[in-house]
Amino acid sequence: IIFFFPTGWVGIDPSRSVFNTIRNLFLIPILAFRGDSVGEEGHKFTESWFPYVDYIAFIDASLHHLVYGSNPKAIQMVQSFNNKVFYDRKVLKDIDVSFIGYLDRSPERAEYVNFLRNSGINVVTAGGHENGSLSWEEYGSLMSRSKISLAFTHNVLTGRIFEIMACKTMIIEDYNDEAKQYFIEGDDIISAEDKEDMLAKVRFFLNYDSEREKITNAGYEKVTKLYNTKNMWAYVLNKVGFHVLGDSYYGDYYTKMESLR
Repeated sequence: IIFFFPTGWVGIDPSRSVFNTIRNLFLIPILAFRGDSVGEEGHKFTESWFPYVDYIAFIDASLHHLVYGSNPKAIQMVQSFNNKVFYDRKVLKDIDVSFIGYLDRSPERAEYVNFLRNSGINVVTAGGHENGSLSWEEYGSLMSRSKISLAFTHNVLTGRIFEIMACKTMIIEDYNDEAKQYFIEGDDIISAEDKEDMLAKVRFFLNYDSEREKITNAGYEKVTKLYNTKNMWAYVLNKVGFHVLGDSYYGDYYTKMESLR
């Protein structure tokens, strides 16, 4: 089987005809992984690939949201995380709140961060155009040192959610219906309706360590035991006909992914 991430938008190579030739000549199944699949352009791009591959695995949204639930070529996945970078380093949590990424990617990010700072919250930002790029080790280390890390996910299931939780750090994000398919609000994830709500929740969880740690631990347990790389690959390989592991190995993951069709 060939796995690949198609890049660009509609009409951009690698040529779909090349993959079609590989399938027909060598009878090799082809699976494409899709992120950035939400929205009109993402949908057009996905539709342009379906005829040329055997499967498309979606990692940023649920199939019912993308209207591919009945498509036999569509496979539900979630973004896993690199456990060599994102893990519990057991370090001192000396950063109250962090945001690691591009502040200028959307106006909301800078607006929220500036509002928190102007309200007396010390928010450490790193990465992105304004701060310079980070090494993977720096990225994981800063996230691990944070009591709370922010995620502006815009209703997409981004890898940042899993990376924060895997570092045993609590996440506060903007409201995200997609994340609610995988996590439980108030149990292992916290979302904010607006910047005032985010400020109130940041203040609360910085003041009540036991409440913050309870949610942090629940998120960490879920991503490391359920949404891990082994479960992801066992599920995908079995879906495409490679029976590498028994159902008991990834049973809870299987049940969750199938429910999201």
